[in-house]
Amino acid sequence: MELFANIIHEGIIFLSIILEAFTAIVISVVSVIVLIGYFFSLFKPEEKLRLGLARGLALGLEFALAGEILRTIIVRNLEDILILGSIVILRGGLSILIHWEIKHTLGCITSKCNIEEIKDKIEE
Repeated sequence: MELFANIIHEGIIFLSIILEAFTAIVISVVSVIVLIGYFFSLFKPEEKLRLGLARGLALGLEFALAGEILRTIIVRNLEDILILGSIVILRGGLSILIHWEIKHTLGCITSKCNIEEIKDKIEE
């Protein structure tokens, strides 16, 4: 039974490390793609770039949050539970803020499209 518990413990640690690696990869790749897009748009801030970055950050944070939740399974003492709980709350809060930003940015893009459609109709 002890051997089985150790295998589970090590497996969970391994999975949480893999999820942290996915977090780093996703955020890095998305950041580079958005940076390249920013340079190609001649330093003009575009809502689509912000939206892409926000979506990438949200995906990365979800991987990180999954890793932290897995770690709660193997916690041995109260101090570790408090630390992990704090991390989960912070990452969850960041995720909520990023999703709010995505909704806000989508609203801005939609309203700009509506304004352009109205201008086109007025000019006709």
